[in-house]
Amino acid sequence: METQRKRKRDDADGQDSTPLVKDHGGTDTGSLAKRGTSTASSHPNAASHSEPSSVIPWPEELKALSRIHRALNVVYTFCCTRQHYTTTFEKIRGSVESQTGGRPLTIEDVAKVKFLIPQSVRFELSDTGVVSIMGVAEARKKKVPEIWNDWEAEGMGSNGSDGGKRPPDTELLFEFVDGDLKPESQPGVGLGGYEDIRTPVYIQKKMVALIEKRNKKFTNAVDTFLAVCRQENVDPVQRLEAGKDIYMPLSPDSGSSTPAAAKLPAQIPKIRRSIAEIISEIKEQSWYYNQIVKGGGAYEGYFGIDEVKLTDIDGSPSGRKEFLCWQTPYKDPNDASSGRGSSIDESAKIFCQLILRGVRVIAFCRIRKQCEYLLNAIKDEFRTLDRPDVSRFVMGYRGGYSPQDRRKIEREMFEGKLLGIVATNALELGVDIGTLDAVITHEFPHSISNFRQQSGRAGRRNKDSLSILVAGQSAADQHYMNNPDDLFTKPNCGLLVDLENELVLEGHVQCAAFEMPIHPENDSAYFGSQLAHLADTRLVKDDMGFYHCHERFRPNPSKFVSIRSIDEGNYAIIDTTNNRNVVIEEIDDARVFFTVYEGAIYFHQGNTYLVKELNTSKRFARVVRAHVDWITEQRDFTNVDPIETEAIRRISRLTDYRAFFGKIAIHTLVYGYFKKDKKGRILDAVALDTPPIDKMSKGLWLDVPKTALEILKSHNLNAAAAIHAASMQSCPYFRLSDFSRETFEQNAKQGVLSRDQDPRTRNHFFHPLAPPTPRRQRQARLVFYDAKGGSSGSGITSKAFEFIDSLLVRANSRIDTCTCTAAQGCVECVCNELCPEMNLVISKAGASVILKCLLGLKVDVDSLPWGTELDRGYEPGPGSELAQGLETIIEAVEVAGASGKEIRIYDLDT
Repeated sequence: METQRKRKRDDADGQDSTPLVKDHGGTDTGSLAKRGTSTASSHPNAASHSEPSSVIPWPEELKALSRIHRALNVVYTFCCTRQHYTTTFEKIRGSVESQTGGRPLTIEDVAKVKFLIPQSVRFELSDTGVVSIMGVAEARKKKVPEIWNDWEAEGMGSNGSDGGKRPPDTELLFEFVDGDLKPESQPGVGLGGYEDIRTPVYIQKKMVALIEKRNKKFTNAVDTFLAVCRQENVDPVQRLEAGKDIYMPLSPDSGSSTPAAAKLPAQIPKIRRSIAEIISEIKEQSWYYNQIVKGGGAYEGYFGIDEVKLTDIDGSPSGRKEFLCWQTPYKDPNDASSGRGSSIDESAKIFCQLILRGVRVIAFCRIRKQCEYLLNAIKDEFRTLDRPDVSRFVMGYRGGYSPQDRRKIEREMFEGKLLGIVATNALELGVDIGTLDAVITHEFPHSISNFRQQSGRAGRRNKDSLSILVAGQSAADQHYMNNPDDLFTKPNCGLLVDLENELVLEGHVQCAAFEMPIHPENDSAYFGSQLAHLADTRLVKDDMGFYHCHERFRPNPSKFVSIRSIDEGNYAIIDTTNNRNVVIEEIDDARVFFTVYEGAIYFHQGNTYLVKELNTSKRFARVVRAHVDWITEQRDFTNVDPIETEAIRRISRLTDYRAFFGKIAIHTLVYGYFKKDKKGRILDAVALDTPPIDKMSKGLWLDVPKTALEILKSHNLNAAAAIHAASMQSCPYFRLSDFSRETFEQNAKQGVLSRDQDPRTRNHFFHPLAPPTPRRQRQARLVFYDAKGGSSGSGITSKAFEFIDSLLVRANSRIDTCTCTAAQGCVECVCNELCPEMNLVISKAGASVILKCLLGLKVDVDSLPWGTELDRGYEPGPGSELAQGLETIIEAVEVAGASGKEIRIYDLDT
């Protein structure tokens, strides 16, 4: 192997060299990143160090183990920059040994490291098919960026036995799981005006910081371990030798059980224990670190009892219900900077623990993709617990499954053949699936009403029951973890219904006219004032003046009317594995280009499928089963532009600023996708050549005043974050029972912020660290449009347009009266529970500036915070104000009306 490699590195600091690892005394232990001539083999003692400065002296065994940890740390961190490289024990062993002066690395060594820092290291046997995400051979066939070749450790690969026999289809996987190396995004601008697809680049500064952080963490762990041993008067070396045994990887064929599996019942009990006892058992698990939030425990009252009249004649049986708020812990429970772990994994662990103790469980997810991810994680968890056979008693339930499959799942759950189910809100109400003991709500749902409805799914008999809210990282989730009482005391949100929506109304009128002829004069009381016009244009009139169902809806008009959506058209997903050619589900037009593009990984019942073909003319997609441990995430952008003004309304008597209503053009393009592992790290970037999706709708928009932009600029505040926050604050008043009825886009940012509540449409450009993209400059404008209803819209934004003045007043008042001090605000002011971007770019102060300027109110400029310069590699944390940052916002130009058509103008009183 070549021992000297030329390196090309974008060194953010511009220094000639940076020491990679330093010992406790501050001496340089070797630079693997020296520009031009650095290699791993140039520093055979790179992981060596002098005795740590500790009150208790370290035994020689722990000094040697520290050198092993440092070598593992260095090698693993560099391997993370080569995303196609899987860090198995055999692959990294040679490099680690070269870093420790040739000392052989054993499985026992790594088990000892894990014993000291159990939450920071993953060391276990895994299926070969899962580990081999993308082999080196495949990577070499691709034109991978030169960054992958920046560092090639000497001895990379296996050079000896592993000290024991393993099954031929398994690999010994090693990973640090206490934090991820974050890439430096370096996109370019393509011909279409959007970013070129590039894989990430990692800079030396971040690598050094992460390595030093882990080394310090290990040193602290050893110091603590020695202190405990001295206090208990035991030999630390002997304790280390005994403790490592529980972390030795076990073969599935060894006949032994993992420590976690050994604590579980041998068989699922038919009669479960009480919920309180089961919770106590879960709290004894090794992965429990006080996730249950204080104050979010048992609640025996009724939701909203102060707002309803008590009816104490209740025939429905009900037992005690336990409510738990479950906070997803940090990746390293002792290090908040490591970031929170996966809420999917937390939900999966709880789900499996309950199932194996005889608890019948339902887990609710917000969207379909989460449902499939959670189901997949549950199957993995059962395998980890040595109980893979239990997976067959758990099924998924969501929209898209065929009616036959859904009825089968409902029947099997009702009959007790299934022990658990993972569902979207499709099972929230209206379907009887029998008795349930527990509900897991994975991340806060769309509203308080949804949460309470889901919680009520369990405990409908005399037995005790359980409801758990597992928090994600969003502002809404963290709000309820910090304020659990709000789950029980906040009122239900109001329900807005547009009874004059022609698309919705016609379907109901056709069905009603089929059952009994319509007489507009008498029936307008039920169908509204538009009934006469609708009857003349859409129904068939007889000689007696009655109207009947039109022929195109016969013989059964209800089949032509969707009660779940006003969109039409579906694609069939066909499983062609081993020539099966079976339709496994259907997907609607709005989702197809974001989920089943060629090369995508598609999930069905927790199983992974590779999309081989998308046929748009015949409306089907061919998929095959694929055993992979990575997912795909589409890259897309959406332009939402007003193109024709139909109406104008004055906003306030204090100003001449106006709101506009008219036609909206929506242009969406899916131009590629990322392959990502379960940690979200990019493995590969793939380009796609797909046709754009162009739609028309109706909506309203507000041009941000020039004064507001000048104020934001004067205080270096991020205008895009301000527009986003102002939009999010107004959005709750616009929705029709759920966010899928209404979609907004703030054009000041580089693309769409939200579409149909599904993260599948999340725009890659929506990131605070994204560099300027001049060709995608957007006008400073708040745009709200109907996501449903086609070119006529669904009628929701037209109602919002009528009351835009009062909506903005309420939004401004909510910000002014909120007492939170966070720069990004909270769910009580500008953060929105439904934001699929998790309120990543939000500015409370900026939103206040925009709303006040629109309403003609005075802005206290002197009290505004100053934005922080957004340096490359800097991510604003909680409490920090976003900088002005991206120069992608330009002043909005007023949209003209259609030629020859009169624009309706409304004053505040009309």
